[in-house]
Amino acid sequence: MKLCSLIFTKLLSFIRQNPFLFAFVCLSLAACDLMFLYILGVSRVNVLYSSGVPIYRYDIEAVGGEFLSCSDMTAAVLSVMGDVEIDTYAAIDTASSFYAGGEINGALYSIRATNRVENHRVVRGNLDDLSDPHAIVVPEALTGVRMGDEVTVNGVRFTVVGTVPTDWFLLPDRSLIGAGFPVAAASVPTEDEHGERGARLREAVGDGYSVSFRVSYAQRISSRNDTFAIFALYAICALSFLFFCTYLYEDSAYEFSVFGILGARRIHVMAVMLGVVGAIVTAVFWLTAAVHWFLYDSVFRILITEPYRYTFADYGQIWLGSTAVNSGFLCVWLLLKSRKSMIVNTRNMIR
Repeated sequence: MKLCSLIFTKLLSFIRQNPFLFAFVCLSLAACDLMFLYILGVSRVNVLYSSGVPIYRYDIEAVGGEFLSCSDMTAAVLSVMGDVEIDTYAAIDTASSFYAGGEINGALYSIRATNRVENHRVVRGNLDDLSDPHAIVVPEALTGVRMGDEVTVNGVRFTVVGTVPTDWFLLPDRSLIGAGFPVAAASVPTEDEHGERGARLREAVGDGYSVSFRVSYAQRISSRNDTFAIFALYAICALSFLFFCTYLYEDSAYEFSVFGILGARRIHVMAVMLGVVGAIVTAVFWLTAAVHWFLYDSVFRILITEPYRYTFADYGQIWLGSTAVNSGFLCVWLLLKSRKSMIVNTRNMIR
């Protein structure tokens, strides 16, 4: 209890004596926390390294003429490719697409239908609800998304049953067939390494579509490497925090020398310093995290190309890492700074 009282007293003393410096430190820490929350979000959706496994696909795109319906496109592809997963895409007409009283920008969003909807993932909701032909999963980037709301896409009303971290609306192919939306593009995986069935596929879909063969690579995210990279960068930034610690230590030199006269050991002084710094770092981080959480959709979301839904574990990871890095630097710095007694340090500062 005595230690907690000393930490609280020292923190209040610092705030009262140097309110502008305290505010500057807090704003700097908040900016640093926001930067690393952003890096975490970007790293969760970006690929850090490739597993080197090739994936072969045929991309089908409309080039003019009459579009095929989803059922005709599916039949044409299956006649050549056999039983495969088919993703078909339909364009969104902004003039006849609305959500929450506003238009849906067809330049930003599209409709994606698939015959293997179970292979996709949702941020919220349940894919089983897509069994309803009037159900749809919408991009979570749409502001104010709520389960059970109605959305109008190309003049057809759907009920929102989930959200996805992408820029397309997700439907099963049977729902797209029922809605009657024409297919603007399609994508089909294949085991054909040289695109030998491309000509047959082009003939099957007709002259209104082009068919291209593409090779990509299966990629995965290394969360461990991701975490190490973030905290290595944080450690570099945390070095500048020692300037504040130097000021705080020297400003309290006389007080710490009194502690020494009264019998306090070096560990007690270190505990007070760590307590003050830890309290500031923790309070600033969780206030920053709350602001980030509530303003993510309206402000911070636009900074990340692919939307990412932060969890409490993400915030906790950054907090634990930042606290550990700052505490580690501070411990080493205090051990070096307090090699001599507090009284000797105070005498040297006075000189």
